[in-house]
Amino acid sequence: MKNLVISLVILYHFILSSKPAFAHPDEDKSKIQNSRTKSNAKVTDESVAAKHKIIELEVDPAPAMPQLPYRSLLPTVSELSEGNPHLNYLKCLSTETDFFSYKMQDKRESWLKMKLKDLPNDILKTHQDSILRIADEGARMTTMDWQIRSDLKKDRLNTRLPDIQEIRRIIIALEVRYRAELNANDYPAAIYTLKSIFSMANHYNEHPTTLSSLVGTRFANDGCDRLEEWITQPNSPNLYVALSLLPSPFIHFLKAIDDFTDYRMALPPGIELNKPLSDEEVLDVLSTTEKEMSMVENVLKDRLEQSVLQPKREKMARQELIQHELDPKLVAKMSANQVVLIADSIKQVDRNMDKLKWTALPYWQCNLPETLSKEKPKKEIRFYIFDDGLIHEDYYIKKIQTLLEQRILLLRCIEALRLYASKHNGNLPSKLGDLPAELGRFIDPVTGKDISYSVKNGVAILENTPVFGLKDDPKYHLEYRITIRKPLKK
Repeated sequence: MKNLVISLVILYHFILSSKPAFAHPDEDKSKIQNSRTKSNAKVTDESVAAKHKIIELEVDPAPAMPQLPYRSLLPTVSELSEGNPHLNYLKCLSTETDFFSYKMQDKRESWLKMKLKDLPNDILKTHQDSILRIADEGARMTTMDWQIRSDLKKDRLNTRLPDIQEIRRIIIALEVRYRAELNANDYPAAIYTLKSIFSMANHYNEHPTTLSSLVGTRFANDGCDRLEEWITQPNSPNLYVALSLLPSPFIHFLKAIDDFTDYRMALPPGIELNKPLSDEEVLDVLSTTEKEMSMVENVLKDRLEQSVLQPKREKMARQELIQHELDPKLVAKMSANQVVLIADSIKQVDRNMDKLKWTALPYWQCNLPETLSKEKPKKEIRFYIFDDGLIHEDYYIKKIQTLLEQRILLLRCIEALRLYASKHNGNLPSKLGDLPAELGRFIDPVTGKDISYSVKNGVAILENTPVFGLKDDPKYHLEYRITIRKPLKK
């Protein structure tokens, strides 16, 4: 991962690759299928079933938990201490290199795919030592400082972010420890580890790049994978209150917006607003940028040349810079290449802001489907290293954020069903309106209405509404089928 751009390309394909953001931890064919449930509730339309990812969960009734450890999925005030978590994470990774080796990484990946009962017996012994405790302590520190802003100001697009994805090694190790604790029915230890995972994901909100927020979203989805396992364990404590207290949106992207809305950050190092450059000097800067970013030779220079050659582009670019309050005398001294490069970067930032402005609002308030249904404007020739089609075509970032919110909502609703069943002899409510009023409503962030819920043959069916454009993608169209276990007869 040489720089921000290459990292984002890798991450983009990583998130949309074979393992989706909603990948189930144990893709057991007997548990996740597209044709029927255990109770033989058949799907009548196979074409419809193929468009869903059906996840069957057998759960126990469970009342609300008054005990403090189970009332939050993030560290509480009494657990927090002063300090910078980032330093602890780096210390954890560097303390014992063998513990985080690629060989161990491969083993842990395989352990995450195993059924709980098949896990090796010595996992707890090897994963409860002081190495991961360093990360646990960091997850409970109050002041997250990634110490990256000075590098971003200096290197801009060329900024290296080696620690962003390296920390995933810690997350995976914590997930393995959590599964071993869950298998041992050690719920106090398991909830402690779960808090570490969600807290580390939440710390990515403090990183001022979009890449980091996308990584944080992936880590939060890893935590949701583990929550599914928790819910299906016999006599597992109910986490309804803890899920209700999670921030919404959990990954807000607010600090990351600076990454795509400050046009100074869009310029390669060496291109300044207060320093006129000749055409040749601008091309030299682009050549250096191409080498540092391992890009195809002359791709940036060719793109800039095409933009400069557009009719009246140089004249319009100078006017645009003056409108952005640059000194007219300084603009007059700039070369054609420089003014067009800066003006095109400003245009791209304006497009970014138009799409990223929705990150603070629920999806249903953004009118995104109506926006996307309009005819798309012709693609402009421009200079900007991040292409619309890669980063936020069809509001990609908002979709990823919304999908995580839907998954947290679905898990919270399942816990509400377990709570209801504990007070009604193991029975399910016929509709969500039958749930106690104090549990609140379960509003789908896509529609602004109640989440889809029905009961068929004693099986509760919870379904999210896919975000616009992903209706037929089973990776993002989830259907949970919940069966309440009946107590064993004495």
